[in-house]
Amino acid sequence: MKKAVIMAGGQGTRLRPLTNHLPKPMVPILSRPCLEYIIHYLMSYGITDIAMTVNYKSDQIKDYFGNGESLGVTITYFDEATPLGTAGGVKNCEYFLDEPFLVISCDNIATIDINKAIQFHQQKKGIATLILTQAEDPSLFGVVKTNDQGKIIQFIEKPKDPPLHLNAINTGIYILEPTILETIPPRQKIDFGKDVFPNLLQKGIPLYGYSSESYWRDIGSLKSYCQTQFDMLCQHHQFPTINKLFSTDHIMIDPSTEIHPTVEIEPPTYIGAHCKIGPHVRIRPHTILGDHVTISQDSILSNTIVWSHVNVGNNVHLDQCIVCHYTWIDDHTHIDRSIITNQCKHSPFT
Repeated sequence: MKKAVIMAGGQGTRLRPLTNHLPKPMVPILSRPCLEYIIHYLMSYGITDIAMTVNYKSDQIKDYFGNGESLGVTITYFDEATPLGTAGGVKNCEYFLDEPFLVISCDNIATIDINKAIQFHQQKKGIATLILTQAEDPSLFGVVKTNDQGKIIQFIEKPKDPPLHLNAINTGIYILEPTILETIPPRQKIDFGKDVFPNLLQKGIPLYGYSSESYWRDIGSLKSYCQTQFDMLCQHHQFPTINKLFSTDHIMIDPSTEIHPTVEIEPPTYIGAHCKIGPHVRIRPHTILGDHVTISQDSILSNTIVWSHVNVGNNVHLDQCIVCHYTWIDDHTHIDRSIITNQCKHSPFT
């Protein structure tokens, strides 16, 4: 399998205010756009011909990734004048999809073995295979019930009160045959989970679910966005493009960063490129610094994610915060549980 569709057109409303001026695919994960991880993930399985559905602030995505050549892939963009939903967006790529293909959302971070899922799909010879995982709270996702052969017998999109025995959820990663596109009407807003899959089941067309216990997380909420990065820091799972960057003590510091000898750093921590960290600064666990971050003396950061091009003044205390690009934090500022934007707005972080 060489082709994939990355759905990158959503507005990321659950991530606001992070996405007020930034499309969700460009929200940084350990100083890189989330979308970059997904592209590397697909590349690791030989999937290099990528269709990308875009809408909200798509120029930022195109400017950063271009045609994909710098990453070793080919990207073809499919613009949606108005949002078409998950299935409608894929239908919009129809001429590109002349062979079996994979669909993945721009906010999925996973270590699921795609090759095993493809083998399962080929064995079952169905029109669609949904990759499934387990969730503590399945009400946030599409719940899927399968039989012993992996055939889907029930699909419930985000149930309010799911039965206790139903906790297999739809990850939003699909392996599809191009014939499925014939079942999707053109130029309409339509969703796989709410519309296409239930309709196919009703018509008796077999769908299959491939269950995986590997890591998967949807970063579409603020809580999940932070937790995904903390998971990467702790290295509880194998992230091929990330784990090789870390030392054995769960600290990654880019060689270009300048750190005063009096600085205290507690793992797990990530510090990006070209940072400058002044005297007597304390970097406590679960702190992530993007590129070109300056932290002046006597400041303390803990459980905080700082994006790139940020200046933190003297004696600043940040705890459980997200600091967005191009932000200046004045001396003697103490902030906790907030999102700090470059308009100097402090939004409560819950």
